[in-house]
Amino acid sequence: MAVTTESEARRFDIKSYIPVLEWLPNYERKWLRPDLIAALTVWALLVIIFILILNFRLNQEREGDEAQTSYARRRH
Repeated sequence: MAVTTESEARRFDIKSYIPVLEWLPNYERKWLRPDLIAALTVWALLVIIFILILNFRLNQEREGDEAQTSYARRRH
């Protein structure tokens, strides 16, 4: 039967809520450059996708406004 102290139990709880405390001590410096390149690549793709979605939605709103305006002109 294993006996755990209060500090060991507390340390286990913290690591279960903050995973970086578990893997950071074992992180190798040689992994940093590829990880940064991957992070920047994903960030760039997300920015491009965000801009495309925003542009699409703005065009939809603009087309909707033009359609309503032309319909109102035809009625009067």
